[in-house]
Amino acid sequence: MTQNKPRTSAVNGRLCGGHAHDWASIQEGQCSPVYHAVLERVGLSTGDSYLDIGCGSGMAAQFADQRKAKVFGVDASSARLDIVKHRVPGGNFQI
Repeated sequence: MTQNKPRTSAVNGRLCGGHAHDWASIQEGQCSPVYHAVLERVGLSTGDSYLDIGCGSGMAAQFADQRKAKVFGVDASSARLDIVKHRVPGGNFQI
């Protein structure tokens, strides 16, 4: 007998999305130096494609967009995707 259990992505989406705006406004900024360093190290520039798996609220995606990359992202939280879509209107983001 099989039970209908929620998919991991559905559970993670609810857990991570519960405080999406708090994460985006308080915690995520602490990661900013790392995001900048990684994008600099890989040499991301105009026209490059940037795929962010687990993009969250999208600060790293926003920095990639500022470097004129084509930005794509995936996240389990619709609340966080709402934030990244606002930050990077030209990006392609999916749940």
